[in-house]
Amino acid sequence: MTERSDISPILEELNPLCPAGYALALHITFTTPNFLFQTYSGDWTEHYTQNGLVLFDPIVRWGFENTGVSTWGALAENDSHGVLKSAADFGLKFGTVIAIVEGDSRTIGGFARPDRDHTEEEIEKLTSLLKKTHHHTIASKDLSEEDQAALKRLSVSLTHG
Repeated sequence: MTERSDISPILEELNPLCPAGYALALHITFTTPNFLFQTYSGDWTEHYTQNGLVLFDPIVRWGFENTGVSTWGALAENDSHGVLKSAADFGLKFGTVIAIVEGDSRTIGGFARPDRDHTEEEIEKLTSLLKKTHHHTIASKDLSEEDQAALKRLSVSLTHG
């Protein structure tokens, strides 16, 4: 089984845990991920991008400065630009951020719900799935061009529907 066929089922397992979507920034170099898998709504993604909210996003900031897990609610006091309030206006009302560093590579995942915080069991599952995704893509530079292209297409497909 190739790496690209291994990752789709992992990403599919995220969907019921994140009914408002998720964003995975995998193997970040400086500030750019090698892969970005995102399922947030197109309206939110467009608003976020057009307003340059990544520069002010407390979820992203926390993910760069920490490893482990935090809830979006715990980050609200550090949201001076109202990114989390804007997200809530688009249905991303509750969420979890998980940051891992393994093999000299940082990966950050943001996971959203419209209705409640994730349970401890869900957070454990999200962490496990993020680590699996991280591991399956860490050797992406060693993948064939075909497999690299397939991962990029999957990233674009999830992000842009």
